[in-house]
Amino acid sequence: MMSIYTGIPTRNPNLAALLMMNFLGARDPEDAQSITIGGLSDLPPVYPGTIDQHSQDRYIYFSDLREDLVDKSTSTGTSIVTEDVKIVRFPVFFESEIIDHEMIQLERAAESGDERAFIEVAKNINWENRSPENYLRGIQFAFGAGAHMYARRLATEGAEKYPEHQELQKYARILAPPKIIQSNLPPDPTLRESREWLKAHAYKYRGQWLALKNGELLGVAATLRELRNRVGRRDDILFTKGF
Repeated sequence: MMSIYTGIPTRNPNLAALLMMNFLGARDPEDAQSITIGGLSDLPPVYPGTIDQHSQDRYIYFSDLREDLVDKSTSTGTSIVTEDVKIVRFPVFFESEIIDHEMIQLERAAESGDERAFIEVAKNINWENRSPENYLRGIQFAFGAGAHMYARRLATEGAEKYPEHQELQKYARILAPPKIIQSNLPPDPTLRESREWLKAHAYKYRGQWLALKNGELLGVAATLRELRNRVGRRDDILFTKGF
């Protein structure tokens, strides 16, 4: 039967054992709410002799080999030898501390500015199990990648899933597609005349503001405010910029 020891190893763990245990996990028997995960990239460096008795760090070791451990119950750093010490070191994380590799990949895709790569990563994420905060981060990352339509999609899905979340509701409203209001009113003939005038003469006033009514030019100015002050603020006047 394997025994379990907690402590800080005085030398590096066995590499082969680490590779094997990279695919396994174990539960800390003293804390039912914590789990052990990890791999080579997740293991922090070990500094022998620097023991903090008040540290909240917990480790579990697995192996059939012998290994020296520093006794965590002492402050002197005395080495002890056991015959069945488990040498694969896995830090114990609370669930909130688990590394979210999917969101890390999404952030990297956003930083690259590659919209297609970002969308491919985002499509492989199961958003149904994601929190409101994950949706908000996804929206921000989508903007960073230039994937504005995907940002709208995440905002819509997140708002539907979390109707009480104010930030998601706000993003959903802001990113919602524009609403088209249909009207059965007949087209305005005066507006058509002004458009015809623009097709024929707008190039002469490129970059300037124009005021038109019934196909007739009423005024020209460098700014819209200046033009409105000159011809008045009337609903029957078309204000536009020369192109």
